[in-house]
Amino acid sequence: MLLKPEDFIPSKSSTADIWMSWYKALKSDLGEDDANVLFKSVWDARGSDDANTPELRDFLAKYGITVKMGAKEAILDAISSPFEFFNFAKDIGKTMIYGWMVFIFLIMAVVIYFLFNASKNPGETIGIATKIAMV
Repeated sequence: MLLKPEDFIPSKSSTADIWMSWYKALKSDLGEDDANVLFKSVWDARGSDDANTPELRDFLAKYGITVKMGAKEAILDAISSPFEFFNFAKDIGKTMIYGWMVFIFLIMAVVIYFLFNASKNPGETIGIATKIAMV
């Protein structure tokens, strides 16, 4: 006999991961609407501050469930949110590095193109280079 999600309801000591796994099982067994109603009622009765993590709230928000934050969670979120900037900055830094690499590659390609064309007619190239150097 297979266990249904209703047979293993999380308790007050359950972690956020257990609550998320239980919601996934509910959703696959009952459908999203019924899973949302059942989850919300069970959370209101058995949810704990320890399980009420930003990850759980973000996960549930994707499915239209809002879990109330207590004072403890609000303070922890406020403290941790400035550090999210560093993750954002790290991602921007990676993007900028890749952008510079592409830019340098394009500059090198242009230089190689001009050197290739200059090798075809060296006399004209020397004349142009001399005029540019005199400026």
